Amino acid sequence: MDAEKEYINAVHTGAARQFLRNLQTIPNFEEDTEETWDDGQIETFLTHEAHKLFDAETTVYDTLHDIQGKLVPRLVARVHLALSLPSAGTGLTDAAELLHIKGILLQYIDGFSLSKVQDHAPKCEWQGIVDQAVAIVQAVGNHGILNRDVRPDNFIVQRDRSGRYLVFMIDFGLARLRGWNESDRDWAKAKLEKDEEGAVGLVMKKRLAREGFELRFENSDRYMEWAGGDDE
Repeated sequence: MDAEKEYINAVHTGAARQFLRNLQTIPNFEEDTEETWDDGQIETFLTHEAHKLFDAETTVYDTLHDIQGKLVPRLVARVHLALSLPSAGTGLTDAAELLHIKGILLQYIDGFSLSKVQDHAPKCEWQGIVDQAVAIVQAVGNHGILNRDVRPDNFIVQRDRSGRYLVFMIDFGLARLRGWNESDRDWAKAKLEKDEEGAVGLVMKKRLAREGFELRFENSDRYMEWAGGDDE
């Protein structure tokens, strides 16, 4: 509770806003000062980071509107819970924004993590399930999205009433859209550096090999041609 009170006081006095301004404008401010932050500053930083994750996630879901409910869950609603703050010196709008609790409501998918496929699905289904996950990575990429957190844990596998296994990708808090002025070459290099396909296919290939299963996976290298001409 002490940390919560310190954060409210930082918002109340305007110290939280000044701290965020320092984070955004002073080079290396976080690295140089983080060991000396008080509880109010730590809570301000964590709240700011949580808001950034919310913004990234909702932006991606909006961009993926045509595959919601098919390859990714449906975004049901954005949640904004505004906490009250006693009147103080800082502007009411400023204070309200800093005290918003933000969240999202997603379609509930009853299933299991791709990382646990060996425990929940017969071996004859493993190849097709992983193939679906890799195809989703490609579909998301086709929407101009780069996801820095692609891993088997961020896929849910659901068995429908007919017995088919359906795969959904989740967790886009560390994803970003392609910049409006980002060249084909720069975009391709960023995609190749993260190797989102390999983060699923190669990881699952190694994991299932321990179960005596030889998963077939080859990276599509779909961005290799765009990334050509590197001088390094």
